[in-house]
Amino acid sequence: MTMQRRIVLLFAVVVAGGSLALTTGYALHMRSDGHRRETELELSNFFQLPCELSRIRGMTFSSRAFEDVVIHLPDRRDRLFTCKKAIWHEEKSGGELINRLELRDGILMLGSDRWHREDYRKVFESGLGHDFAELNLKRVDLTGFEFGFRRGDLVLNCKDASGVVDMDGDDEGVARLRVSIKRLPGRRGRFDQCPI
Repeated sequence: MTMQRRIVLLFAVVVAGGSLALTTGYALHMRSDGHRRETELELSNFFQLPCELSRIRGMTFSSRAFEDVVIHLPDRRDRLFTCKKAIWHEEKSGGELINRLELRDGILMLGSDRWHREDYRKVFESGLGHDFAELNLKRVDLTGFEFGFRRGDLVLNCKDASGVVDMDGDDEGVARLRVSIKRLPGRRGRFDQCPI
């Protein structure tokens, strides 16, 4: 083998090996417990509510999946939000970096007997009190979601919800929902008597 071919072969091995090492390092960092705890802290600070993640996986260099996401009320009195998988996508469109979020198989509680009066304001501010333009978040896709409210005799559930929240311009978000309203067995009461 000539010297030139040896140099080309060595260069190819270094480039391929470096690429594999970089990819492996990225994947190991994404899956590390330290990165998971750091991300939990960042999310808790962002929402001003306690957050938990069971695992983070790097899907590509521009998207990552967060598994078993849980957001609690203050003092972890109740689960506000759970999601089996949340996938954060970073994409380029027209030279601009845009972000998209996929939420799969989750529950969003809108109230329960464990909520205090001030929790409603806290939850509203944590969800809508952010500058989403600063995050470049343009779209949220929901699949297999349940929205629930349980207070006294009143139980409201919206199951198997799927839809899109489009934050790109003045377009309306579109959602298709199937709603079931039921009372707890053996309970009597009127909707207007439910303390909220």
